[in-house]
This record gives sequence, C-alpha cells and structure tokens, in this order.
Amino acid sequence: MRKQTAKNIETTRKGLRSRTRYRVTVLLFLIFLGLLCVYEHRTFPETAAQADQVLLITLVFTIAFLWLKEREQQVELQMMVEQVLETEQQLEDYALRTMEALVLALEAKDPESRGHSREVARLAAATGRQMGFSNEQIDTTLHAALLHDLGKLGVDNDILGKTGKLTPREYGLVKDHTVTGSDIISALSFMKKEQEIIRHHHERYDGNGYPDRLTREEIPIEARVLAAADAFSVMTAGRVYQEPADADEALQRLRIESGRQFDPLVVEAVERAVRDGIMLPTRRPEAGDANK
Repeated sequence: MRKQTAKNIETTRKGLRSRTRYRVTVLLFLIFLGLLCVYEHRTFPETAAQADQVLLITLVFTIAFLWLKEREQQVELQMMVEQVLETEQQLEDYALRTMEALVLALEAKDPESRGHSREVARLAAATGRQMGFSNEQIDTTLHAALLHDLGKLGVDNDILGKTGKLTPREYGLVKDHTVTGSDIISALSFMKKEQEIIRHHHERYDGNGYPDRLTREEIPIEARVLAAADAFSVMTAGRVYQEPADADEALQRLRIESGRQFDPLVVEAVERAVRDGIMLPTRRPEAGDANK
C-alpha cells in the first residue's frame, strides 16, 4: 500500500514537471515568432502584411492547441490526485481496522468486556447525533469509542482478569490505559482528535477524573460523550460483583452522577438516544474487576 502511494505521488510530480516543461517550450516558441515578425518587418517591408497574417493564424492555432493540451493535462493531473487521495484513504482505513483488530483480540481474552467497544461506539454515535454533532464529529467519536480501551494492551492480563478488588498500584496501572491508548495512535497523523478523546474519556465533569483532572468544557465534548456511553455499557453489562442493570436503572445512575461525573447535557442526550431505540443487550460476565 505504501509503495502504491509513493508511486502515485511520484506520478503526480512527473505530471507537474511535464506541464512546466511544456509551458516553457510554448513560451520559447511564441518568443521566436515575435522575433521572426520583427525581422520580417525590418528586412522585407513589402511582404510584412502577408507575414502578419501568417503570424496571426499561427498564434490562433498555437493558443487553441495550448488550451486543449492544458485541459488534457488538467484532467490527467486530477485523476492522479484522486488516485493519491484514494490510496491515502485506503491506508487510513487499513490502520483503523488494524487497531480495531487489536481491541477485539484484547476483548477476546476478557469475557466480561467482549463486544464492549462496539456497544460503546454505537451509543456514543447515537448520543452525538442527539447533540447535533456534524458527520465528521460523529465519525471521530465512533472511531475513538471503538479504540478507547486500546491502552489496556499495556496492562497485565492477570490484572485485567482479576476477580477481586484491585490494589492501589494495580488500579494505577489500569488508569494508565487512557494515556497508553492515546500514545499508541499518536503516530497516526489522521487520528489526532481521536488521540485527544481517548486520553480524556475518564475525566470527570467535576475535575476529579484522570489523567489530567480536566473539568467541564476543558474536556473535549466527544470525550464527555464517550465517558457516559462507556459507563452505560459497563452498567448494563454487569460485573462479577454486580448484576447487570437494565436500561432504566443505568439511566438513573447516570442522572445521579449528572453534574459530578458526567456532563448534564450529555446525560440527557444519552437518555434520548436510549429511548429512541439504542438499547444495549446485557451480558453476564465470567471474570473481571470492579475498577476496570
């Protein structure tokens, strides 16, 4: 894929160089005609009128040819640019699918979180629509939601699968997954916004979250949406120590934390999304931990 992109870019560069050489050639030809005209007038004044007619006809045909050639090259260049953009899009899609595959592999090792990222993504996107997000914002939120737990790849499996309460040290390692996940995708220049959302999806509206203790509007709106959608999914899924909650109970818990853990406007949007039919299936866990 990278070789194809490099090939398309090099083809585009060759096209630009070809256009430059062509324009220089035409310019030199027109200068030559002008000099020839001056020479004709000075050397053969009696035939100057006929020479002017020939020159005029030549100029008309030259301009017409130049216009047609320019149009042809514009079409070719546009096709090359489209090929480059298409290849870049394919690369971005490939990178995103690779990241998603890593998340699926992570969830496959943890029965209690299996399918969690897709459920969160679905609810986060629906909540974004309720809040009037643009299509670009919805896509960004969706991608961030699918990858929000990617950083747990850096957490030991024994900690992720622990059935009891985590120690402060273990909980600290789990909390680091927001920064780790953000760092993992930092090399993907087209996912800068997703990187920010993933880093801040465990911030709290009251400023007591992590990793940067942001508060209110300091937290990206997409991260505020992701936080509520993530919590709703966890509550409806349940944990080893806790039975799954139904949608009404989960919404009630969100309302209780409205203004503290969650943005009140986001909580209202989540409720509208759920009432409109974004109901998540409950999943009874087999292993897990309260603090994950």
